[in-house]
Amino acid sequence: MFAMRPLQKKEGLPNWEKTIIWFLAGQGISQLGSGLVQFALIWYVTIQTNSGSSLMVITIASFLPQLTIALFAGVWADRFNRRWIIILADAGIAFATLVIALLFIFGYEHVWQIYLVSAIRSLGGGVQGPAVTATIPQIVPREQLVRYNGIQSTIGNTTQLLSPILGGAVMAFLPMYGIFFIDVATAAIAITILIFLKTPKRYAESPSTLSASSAAAQPAVSSDIDLEPAIDSNLASLKEGLTYIRESELISRLMLIYGGFMVLLSPTIILMPLYIGRNFGDEAWRLTVAQSSLFGGMMLGGLIVSWIGKFKNKLNIVQFAGFMLALTSIALGLLGTLSSPLFLIFGAIAFAAGTIVPFYTTNVTVLLQEETPPDRHGRVFAVLFMIGSAAIPAGIVLFGPLANLIPIEAIMFITGSLQLLLVFMSRRMLPAAKEELEIKATAGIESAFAATMPANTPSEVEHETRINDSGRMGKRDPGLPGQSDDRSRGNGR
Repeated sequence: MFAMRPLQKKEGLPNWEKTIIWFLAGQGISQLGSGLVQFALIWYVTIQTNSGSSLMVITIASFLPQLTIALFAGVWADRFNRRWIIILADAGIAFATLVIALLFIFGYEHVWQIYLVSAIRSLGGGVQGPAVTATIPQIVPREQLVRYNGIQSTIGNTTQLLSPILGGAVMAFLPMYGIFFIDVATAAIAITILIFLKTPKRYAESPSTLSASSAAAQPAVSSDIDLEPAIDSNLASLKEGLTYIRESELISRLMLIYGGFMVLLSPTIILMPLYIGRNFGDEAWRLTVAQSSLFGGMMLGGLIVSWIGKFKNKLNIVQFAGFMLALTSIALGLLGTLSSPLFLIFGAIAFAAGTIVPFYTTNVTVLLQEETPPDRHGRVFAVLFMIGSAAIPAGIVLFGPLANLIPIEAIMFITGSLQLLLVFMSRRMLPAAKEELEIKATAGIESAFAATMPANTPSEVEHETRINDSGRMGKRDPGLPGQSDDRSRGNGR
């Protein structure tokens, strides 16, 4: 049984909510700085080289390293302290950016340096990404995952929208090294927040997999940094994580469908400039409006998802959102066949597609967070991170050359039709998983902990108590395994 003190009524937000707000705020600040620098790097290479090959090199340097490191980053996120993984990755990115800023100040400006720093930043992002996604369910109660993943989605889409706008503005007033220092400053803010932030320990099993008799005795996973594990141990952990994904019907099939869908959706993004130029004209403002419509829709969709906060059947939402996204791709294909297509209609379709995307991606993420034991979150989300990161490069390879052979509107129509087919296939591929989710929903997934808690006590209490206890250096509550990551280091902050 949990030995818990009755909580006194307090004004303001519960501790876990304060923790996640500070966490997401710090990551949002860091993402904005990174977005500014990424825009500046690409623009610098474009101006200095005016070469398509150079743009291809920096694209590869920005994507390939994070895909290479992501699987091992997932192992580290499950083995070590996720908070410190994020801190060290962000610090590494900031240090590389600081070095390139100093080189530019002293006149050492070479394109190969941009390629190198892009690769280092990509490595840091590949380490940081899975740890960030795995940290959210470590802090947030299960029933609040949709809301706070929606907020994270909104923050990410907002930075994607603002980065080119602010990047173009600051490049007009600051030299390149000044933009690099902005990224260093935003990283320093995010790191400072994380250093003073307390996060609860994670459990070795998911609440949905614990029996009522074993819930109280479930040990917390140690998150102290351990330097002893060797390479073979990391490989064994990686193999174990991949085996878990393969053997889980829900997770493996959901990831397979998600990966296929993201690749089929990629022409909407990567071929947008060509689609606009061939159908509406090559004025630069049209591309700006189109991108603003798409990312503005994503912002709105993320806000709606976070406002709703909870979906009764997330799998149905994923399938319905996929169905609607397929219709938007088909609509773009049909619009391009008109003799005089209206740009206003194109902008409305782009906005609608952007609004739908968070409903799809957020519910996929929450499904995986809920159905994966916390000690495997890092590895599962490393694979999901790889799938999401690889979708755009795969789309460039598949559909870029194809756009020179057939009309882009035909590509949009075909990929949209394949998306529809994938949605209908998913309803047949996931019947057992869907039935499992419905059984859990009716039975009450939190019932495993209900027997160990006082009557009418919501599950947020367990999260709040874990975070409250994380800052105490004194007496430890008997039977309460959720203590702070920093406890063993004596941080009394």
